[in-house]
Amino acid sequence: MEENQTELTDLFKKLTQEKSSECESEFFKKLNETILWVPDVTEKPDNSKKTFALLIAGDGRKFIPTFLHKKSKLGRFKEEQLVEIPYNKLKYLIIDSMAEINGIVIAPFEENIVLDRKLMEIIDSQTIGMTLRRENHVGRIKLRKPDAVPNGLKDILENFFKNCLEVEFAWLMKAKGENELDEHWMLLIDFQGEKTELFPPVAEIMKPYMKPGEKFELIQKNPDFITTEMDSAKIYTRINNGVS
Repeated sequence: MEENQTELTDLFKKLTQEKSSECESEFFKKLNETILWVPDVTEKPDNSKKTFALLIAGDGRKFIPTFLHKKSKLGRFKEEQLVEIPYNKLKYLIIDSMAEINGIVIAPFEENIVLDRKLMEIIDSQTIGMTLRRENHVGRIKLRKPDAVPNGLKDILENFFKNCLEVEFAWLMKAKGENELDEHWMLLIDFQGEKTELFPPVAEIMKPYMKPGEKFELIQKNPDFITTEMDSAKIYTRINNGVS
């Protein structure tokens, strides 16, 4: 594992020197394979919701510090505070966080590799072919049942959800915000658990079924979301021994 982390810093140094698209692609690819160590400053050890440390840049932006090794230069942080998180999972925590967290910084007291939200979007676009971001809709959202669902998508989602015991219901709709010109796909999921665990594999399922330029949104249903008028758009219901 340490060899992989050292390779990441070597690729970063090479990228800063050469600034070529080839070096950029190599660095982005290795980053997506990297396990990071993140300081957990949660006050109660039994709290399932972790609180990560933040570093504030000179311009006021806030970044989660991460390290490539437990023996890295940790500054004011302690080795026993560090928890392992793959970059691919940490990025979803950043995306789903409120806007005051601007990104992450890798090895802040050594190489100081700063990845803000914009750069993380670029990395996703180049490595997985789509960008991931949190959408904060303003005003009302118009929902409707789609005229047609991409062939095969409903079946593959049903099969996936059947193996996710935390998923109870799912609806696939077309959505349009008040200030939006075009509709986008919305997959509303009623489940118990963490979005960072469920949404990444669901996004991977959805991606191949999108036409060029199409967008999709994954939403966790909250208890106040009334779904009685959306039954016709329901694509999955868990029953005791299967789906309906």
